[in-house]
Amino acid sequence: MILHNANWKADYLANYVEIAKATLHLDNGEVRWDPVDFSYGPVKGTASLTLPANCDPASPACPGLTCISAIWTRALCSGDSGRA
Repeated sequence: MILHNANWKADYLANYVEIAKATLHLDNGEVRWDPVDFSYGPVKGTASLTLPANCDPASPACPGLTCISAIWTRALCSGDSGRA
């Protein structure tokens, strides 16, 4: 699945993260967003996120929404234009 021109916002961000394009891969027992081309104001970057397909949200081995938000925030706040 390919997502185009989407916005994502966490409560702690002042503005939306603009997602120009994100590709969802469902294979090999995992859910993977790769690549995710995004911008946040002047910061532009590419990120990826991989989760086990059978992820138990209560498990510490499975990042929940808070961890996913932290991954995005780290990429945005560091100005890293590489993979997060």
